[in-house]
This record gives sequence, structure tokens and C-alpha cells, in this order.
Amino acid sequence: MVCFTKTAPLVPRAKRRTMSRLALVAVAIALTAVPKGASAQTDPITFYGVDVPGDNFVWCVDRSCSMTWDGLFGDLQTELTNTLVQLDGTNQFGLVFFNESVISLPMQPALPSTITPAISIVQAIAPAGGTDTPLGLLAATTMIETAGLATSVVLVGDSMPTTLAMHPPDVTLEIILAGIPTGIPVHTYCLTLDPTACAFYEALAAATGGLFLTPAPPQNTILRGDSNGDGVVNVADPVYTLAYNYIGGSPIPPCLDAADADDNGFIEVTDAVVLFSALFVSGTLPPPSVACGLDTTIDALTCLVQSCP
Repeated sequence: MVCFTKTAPLVPRAKRRTMSRLALVAVAIALTAVPKGASAQTDPITFYGVDVPGDNFVWCVDRSCSMTWDGLFGDLQTELTNTLVQLDGTNQFGLVFFNESVISLPMQPALPSTITPAISIVQAIAPAGGTDTPLGLLAATTMIETAGLATSVVLVGDSMPTTLAMHPPDVTLEIILAGIPTGIPVHTYCLTLDPTACAFYEALAAATGGLFLTPAPPQNTILRGDSNGDGVVNVADPVYTLAYNYIGGSPIPPCLDAADADDNGFIEVTDAVVLFSALFVSGTLPPPSVACGLDTTIDALTCLVQSCP
């Protein structure tokens, strides 16, 4: 697969159709699966700030080219490195990195002599090509069966189930569950803020007795259109947005989420156009615009400074 330049946001607004068939498949499988689970750990490890239960783990990581978008893979390398150093001799771990092929490190005790080279491998991996989630999970679960230990899979990626066979997510789920042994929990961590994009990972975790580890996305308290962060929306705000877009060295809006006047997940010239229109023509902006409130739209925009209480 050729990976093209991204022309749409990695975390698009939640407008995709609900995968009802996928949910039904997950529920049906979950009712019949009898997971082994992993033995409880006194001090659980944390991964992206979320506790992961168990003693033994195989990280199954998407290394396709889409993982380079928005710095996802660099953040993942840092997070995985920080997690590996939490392990000790009571843990065993393995690594699987997949696109249309697999790079793996077999399960082994977590000792300084094994953690150090594992971190070197993590730092050396470069994303490329398409993704084949069934292939990655088959490699991870085969590794677990060979080791013969109660072990959890931690699947990490941007939730794209497959870009090779082009199967829809519900079919991909059926293929995965038919190909891997029952009783191995697959914990999933979805690296996107769009909950609809994570439906496949959530269904996979439910069907295998694993946990869906992605925390709820943060919600910013904003006043829509307040680009300069002074607590009011007036003509100074679209001017501020235009300067940010076109004049080098202009300050970044203190709250990007508030500056996103058209609520499309980007700060661009259309935000200034919408603001001018709201101020002088229609007088309306997407909520919250009348007063400060929570932005319920899922996107990647953050607030360095919040002018709203």
C-alpha cells in the first residue's frame, strides 16, 4: 500500500455510521469466550496513564505509515519505552510490530539485559506501508502459546483494522477471532480522539475478555470564536486568526479549540471568514458561543490557556 499525504484530519468529527453489525459480532463472541486472563499484579504497570492488569504482556504495535501522522509513532515510542522500564524480573514481555509484515521480539523475562535491547528495537522501528491487524495479532498470540504463560496482548494503533484486504471492520473482527486462540485477552489502546474510529478496537477487546484502555477524550471549556483569549468575541478575533495564519511570528491562539470558529478541527482562514460572518451577517457560531461551555466535538485541538472558568 502507498501511503498518501494526509488531506483530512486524523481525528475527524464523529459523523461515521455506527457499526451495528460489528457490535453484534463482538457481543456474540463475548458471550461464548472464556478468557484465561492474566495473573493480578500488586503494582500494575501504566501505559498512556492507564493501568494494564497482569504480569506478562506482548505489545502488538501498528507500524503502518498512518502512524506517522500527527507525531503518533514518536509519542508511542516514548510511552512504550517508559512502560518497559516499569517491568522487573517478575514480568515476561514480548514485542510485535506489524504492517504487512511482522518484526518481533520473543517473550522473555524483564531483566536489565533484555529491557535495554528491547528499548533499542522500539526506538529503531520506522513506520511504513499498509497495516494488517490480523497478521500482527496472530504473531502475538502464537508467541503467547509458545511461551505457555498467562499473558495479555496490548494492541496499540490508530484503529485501522486493515488496509490490505480492504475488509470492513466487522469482517476483520470475525477473521481475527477465527484465527487466534480463545482465552487470551486483547487489551486495546486506540490512538485517536474520535470514539467512532475506536469502535473496532473496543469490540475486539470486548470479544476477547480484554480491556478497552483508551481514556475519555478531554473536553475544553471555551467561548467559540474567542481567538485572542480576552473573554469576548469581537472583530479583534478574526484579525488575530488571520495574523496567526499569514504573518510569520504572530502569536498562537491561547486556546486553539476556541479559535476553531467553524468547529472543523483546524485553525485556518475559514475560521476568520465564519467569525466575520457571525459578527456582521448571521450572528451565529457553533456552540458554545453564547457563553462559556464544554466543547463536545471530538478533535485534537487543545487549550494552553483557558479564558473560561
